[in-house]
Parts: sequence; C-alpha cells; structure tokens
Amino acid sequence: MVYTIFYFVGLLYNVLKFSREREEIKTALLTAKNIDEQLSILKHQFYVFVFECFFGVVAAMMVEDKHEDAVIAFILFVFLGITFFSYGFFQFYLSYLKKWTGLDLKSAFNDFIVKDFRVVFSLLLLPILSYSLISWAFSNGLKEWGNWWIIGAPIEIIFYSVMTIIFTVVAMLKLIPNREITEPEYLVLIQPHLKKLGLEKMRLRWIEANLKNAFVVGLNLWKFNNQTMFIGKPLRDILSKEEFEAVVCHELAHIANNHIHKRVLALVKGFALVIVSLILLIVGVFLCGALIYNEDLEHHASFLIFITMAGFVSVFILNQILIFEEVRRHEYEADAYAVIELGTSVESLESSLRKLTEPKDIPEYVKQKTQVKSNRLTDYLKKLFSTHPSLDERMVMVKKKSSEHLSFDWYENHISRIFNQIRRMTTWKTVTPVVIFTFMMMGWVGFRFQESTALWTYISTKDSSEIMNNKTVEDKINSPRWGIVGPSMMAAIVKRKDADLIEYYIEKGAKLDSTLSYLAASDPDIFKNFFVKHGHEISQEQYYRMLNRAAQYNTENYRFLVLDTRFGQLDSEDRQTINKSLMYHKKQRAPASVESKNK
Repeated sequence: MVYTIFYFVGLLYNVLKFSREREEIKTALLTAKNIDEQLSILKHQFYVFVFECFFGVVAAMMVEDKHEDAVIAFILFVFLGITFFSYGFFQFYLSYLKKWTGLDLKSAFNDFIVKDFRVVFSLLLLPILSYSLISWAFSNGLKEWGNWWIIGAPIEIIFYSVMTIIFTVVAMLKLIPNREITEPEYLVLIQPHLKKLGLEKMRLRWIEANLKNAFVVGLNLWKFNNQTMFIGKPLRDILSKEEFEAVVCHELAHIANNHIHKRVLALVKGFALVIVSLILLIVGVFLCGALIYNEDLEHHASFLIFITMAGFVSVFILNQILIFEEVRRHEYEADAYAVIELGTSVESLESSLRKLTEPKDIPEYVKQKTQVKSNRLTDYLKKLFSTHPSLDERMVMVKKKSSEHLSFDWYENHISRIFNQIRRMTTWKTVTPVVIFTFMMMGWVGFRFQESTALWTYISTKDSSEIMNNKTVEDKINSPRWGIVGPSMMAAIVKRKDADLIEYYIEKGAKLDSTLSYLAASDPDIFKNFFVKHGHEISQEQYYRMLNRAAQYNTENYRFLVLDTRFGQLDSEDRQTINKSLMYHKKQRAPASVESKNK
C-alpha cells in the first residue's frame, strides 16, 4: 500500500510539473531542428519521469524499513517494473502531445526508447543486477570459510566479478540491438590491430541504436574467450575513417593492457586495504586509549569507537579515490598506447574524443534541464570521483609522452607524486634507524610484559609477609599488569582480600582512587571499611568512576555508594550513563543478597 501511495505521489508530481512547463515543452518540440532532437527531448522527459517515480518507491522502502536478502537486485527489479508501467503511462502522454502540438511522435519514440533502454539497461544496470544475483545465490559461501573469511572474501569477489563479466557479455548480445560488422571498409581499419595484438577471435558488433560510443567487454582467460567489441553506428556518420580508427585503437589498448582484469584486482586490493586498515585502526586507537586512559579506558569507549569509525570512513573514502584514480590512469594509458604502440595520430584521437565528449546536437531544452551549477568544491569532487580525466588533461598527457618519448604507461599526478616522494625518502639510511628503533621498542615492551606478568604471579601466590618484605613490589605497586597497559599491581593485592596488606600498600604510595575502584568490585565489607576511612580523600570525578565500576560488578557496593552525599552532585548526563550501565549489566549481575551470600 505504501509503495502505491509513494509511486502515485511521484506520478502526480510529474503531471503537475509537465503541466507547468507545457508551453516550454511545446516550444521546444516545435522548434526542434529534426526528429532526432524531438526524440531527445522526449527521452529526457521519460527518464526524469521514471527516476522520480522510482525514488518515491525507494522512499517507501525506507519508510517500511524492509530488508530483502538481495536488496540491490530487488531495487533493480522494482526499477524495471516502474519503467514498464511508466512506458505504458507515457503512451497517453504522447497521445495528448499529438492533440496539443499536432506532432505524431508515438511510433518513432516507441522504437527509439525501446532500443535506447535496452542499451542503457545492458551497460549500467545489467552488471549490477548480475553481480547482486550471483553474490546472493552464493550468499552462504562466505560463512563456510569460517575464521578464514578474510581470505575467502577476496576470492569470492574475484569469482563474482568473473562470473558477472561472463554472464553480462552473453546477456548483452541478446539485449542490445546489434549485428556483426561485415563492411570491408571498417574491417580493414580494425583487423590489422587485432592481428597485431593477437585478438583475432574478438567479436565485432555494431550497436543498432543511437549510442555514440565504443567499448569492449568480456574476458580472455586461458582457452576461454568471450571478448566483444561493440561500436555505436552513429560513429560512422560523425567520425572520419582516421578518427574511427583512433577510437578503436583506444578501446583495444584497454584490452592489450588488461585493464578489465586490473580493475577487478583493484577492487580486491581496495577490500584488503579497508579490512587491514580497520584492524590497525581498532588496535591502534584502543592501544593508544589504553596508554592514555589506562584503567579508565571503558569510560572513554564511546569516544574511541567514534574515532575508529571516523578513521574507517576516511580510509574507505580514500580507497574509493584511489580506485577511481586507477581507472583514470587506465584512460591515460589507453590514449598513449593507441598513439605510441598502435600508430594512430594525436590529432585524430583528439578530434574523435572531442566529437564524442562534446556533442553539438543536444537540444537547448535538454541542455537547460541538465545543466548543473558548478563551484570549486563540486568541480573538485567530480574530478576525484570521475572515471575519465578531462579531455584537455588527456591530450596534455598523451602529447607529453609522445614528444618526450616516455613509455605509454608513464604516469604522475598529485597522488602518485606523494608516493614517489615517500619512495625516494625510504632509503636504507632512513629505514635502518626506524627498523632498529622499532625492534628496540618491541624488545622493551616484551621485557616489561614478562617482568610485570612475573610480578603479578608472585603477588597472587606468595604469603602476605613475604610480599611486604619485597622491595620490588613496593616500587612497582602502581605499574600496569601487562607492562604498559592494564590494571596496576594493586589490583592483585586487592584480590587477596587482605585488609592489612591493602592498608600497608596504601601507606606505601598505592594510588588511592585506583585502590578504591578495585575494591568497589570486590568484597562489600572490606570496601565499606576502606571507603569510610579514605572516601573523603577522592574527588567527585573519582567517585563517579568508582560508582560506575560498582554498578557493573557489585550491586551491594553500588547501593552503598548511592547513599553518599556526592551522588546528589552528579549531573543528569552522568546519572544517565550510570543507569545505562546498570541496565546493561542487570542480567550478568546477581541480586545483592546472593552476592553477599557468595562472598
């Protein structure tokens, strides 16, 4: 029901919008230069109509909070359903246009939009749908890896990607209106380059639709080969023979340099980078937190989790930037390979790409509706997350490589310059001291850990009199259990539940607030005696930490601390935190009467 309501909201919105713009639409259609411009205007309206209704349904999914097993596949199927429904609705709109403007565009538009949607779906949606369905079909695969999931995940990404590419090519040949390229005047431009690259088995197909582009899809793995080059038929009309050959050489350069395979590997490397970074972030942030806050670490857990998540999001965004950077690098390589290795001219390549990326036959109406206001921020973000560099940047790069006799895969930008500078700095003269210092630190930490662990065991097992006579225990009473982090040695003293021993080390300099905090999770009788004697010596903040610890570990001590006058001085936020702690540990904590009996 919610889906239907939201869809009709989108439908009503579009009807009202077209009603407001009807004079503008009428003028645009009547002043269009030819049927192609009229169809371009209707195509723009159709896809705007589809996407706005689709976003309404997506909003309904968010309202209902539904989670499908294959959510991407489900969304795409919803999109297809909306497209077909909208196509039917558009027939009424075209009939209305005929009465209103006298233009009978229904037959031409239907033929045009069906072919166009088959191409759009095959290029944009089919790979996503295929990957989603394949990963959903094998969704239990990752669970079977168990603790080895970190190895299984990259393997499955490669498997899903390969299967997606294979299936997509097969589906494209059926969905895209295409036929084999048989014209001799075009084969003579393509086949010599195929032979030079050892790609004689590649299929060559015309796309029988208004697509001004060319691309190669498929894989060539061992004896398996389903690589196919698709070329839009309009390229024959808008490009000269030299320009056509330049475009073909650019696409073949992608294959010669295994760019499809490299992009799959880039995704795997990106996944590995994100996982490793997350592990390092968790370890690093909480290790630093332990060094800074030590025993109070749990009171700052929310802040540390926030820092970790912020770092993870930053690494994820950086990873996406690097993946897009890799894809743009492939474009630079393909341009240079076409010129340097396959012999096309820089002029032909530039003029062909300019015709394809800067078309002049877009109606003014569509230009106005698709024009996006730009500023420095949006331009920079667009540059970071684009798959293709600007045409001017591409031409500067290919001319530089050609004139300076650089390798076709030479590449340097602001990111690569940073990495190159790091490589130049990492000589043996700089690396050796860092490595030596690292090993010295590791040795020091290991020694501290071994020494502290031995002392903790000594305190836990020896007689009280022997412990009191040990000067090392007195000197190390505030040292962490694991060398650099953990509770102090006083926690081991408290665990012995020897009041005289506890008092002895308080007099010898054990931190009072830490000692009382350990006692708050221990025997109620001992804790009450020491709190009555020393409680006035601690601050309000130390009292709060002690109260929080008692709330987690000992109900009777918590109730005793609540009776203290300082409880009334806590602000509402601190009380709320204490209450959450009580609720969280309620099931783990026994009733006070049972705790007392167990003690």
